[in-house]
Amino acid sequence: MDSDVPEKDYNRILGVLQEENVSILELVNVLLTEKRFKNHAVLINLLKNAGTTVTSILGHRQLSDQARDQICAVIEPIYAREIEDLVQASAGWHFSAQQAALGDIEDFAWESIAHGFTSLAPRLWSLLDALLLARKRKSSLILDRNAMVVDGPDDDELLENELDQDEAILEGNGSSPLQSSASWKEKLLNIKKAVIISIMMHSTNRKANRFQSILGIFLHSVGMPQKVINALSRMGVCIGQMTIYDAINSLSDNAADGIRELGQMLLAAYAYDNFDVDLKQSVPVIEKSNQTLKHLTSGLLFPLQHGATKEDLACSDYLWQRSKLNPRNSQTVTGMKTYRDLPPLFYGPGNAPPSHASFNTWIFLRDLIEQVEGFDTYKANSRFQNFLKRSL
Repeated sequence: MDSDVPEKDYNRILGVLQEENVSILELVNVLLTEKRFKNHAVLINLLKNAGTTVTSILGHRQLSDQARDQICAVIEPIYAREIEDLVQASAGWHFSAQQAALGDIEDFAWESIAHGFTSLAPRLWSLLDALLLARKRKSSLILDRNAMVVDGPDDDELLENELDQDEAILEGNGSSPLQSSASWKEKLLNIKKAVIISIMMHSTNRKANRFQSILGIFLHSVGMPQKVINALSRMGVCIGQMTIYDAINSLSDNAADGIRELGQMLLAAYAYDNFDVDLKQSVPVIEKSNQTLKHLTSGLLFPLQHGATKEDLACSDYLWQRSKLNPRNSQTVTGMKTYRDLPPLFYGPGNAPPSHASFNTWIFLRDLIEQVEGFDTYKANSRFQNFLKRSL
């Protein structure tokens, strides 16, 4: 302290207040409530340094638990107000399962959720950071807004590699040095905070269910049992089973519209494939124990790339002019084989035995001699060898 500045006599000031029978609490209340002091320098200084004053009061050893409870009760509406701001329709966190679109799923990213929560609920985000890191955290995020910013990767390739590593670790297929790095731990911490805030939002407004809807669709896609989905739904983590069905139906309708539009462009290719799937039942039933295998056909419709146009596909006349089915080409020798050339391969001239029957006979006799015990003596038999030659 500068020696030229006289030391303030706080005892004299407190003595004046006692003589006037005015307490510090009464003085502060008058400054805060009466309009005549709204521009007073003492009030302006008090509000400017309110944070320091509150910190000093909360840190005092003689502060009672009742006083702490009152302070917490005053702070609670601040966090509740931020939740109310998040659940507003204008915030963009509402999700309608009956109008679900593919873009809603493709645009889902933890980085965007974290950015939205930090911008609309910075105090709640900082509070969760303190609660989840109760033993490690030394400073508050709310006092350093730059530290609260969630930075996503700028390089798309780096992001894709990190996502692949995340999926491998979550599936138990490996480990990554990122798992022990600060960026990895920060990513997991942000996910936990986003999930907690999403549960709070869904509890406040059922329409604010963007996270719950995406998670419910994901669980359905990986075949999660209905009991697990129902349990998570009651916890507020995901939407219910019927709502998931509404979302799947909406996605299917949008996909059907997209396929119809693609087909109407007349620039698409079609591919079909048969496949088998075993639909295992969580609770086996005797009557249907052997009916889990299903034979299905999949269809794929994809657009033609590389600048293909409708004119490029106008090749019907060209193919017909060169087709063997065209009567004009019946006398034309092209050297191409068709199905009409197959019958002569099975029967020789003069209704001789089919060549494939002779070949099968030779294969049977050869395997009998070489593979079956007791017939190996025929290997040196000249008459049998001649019979094999005639069979072939």
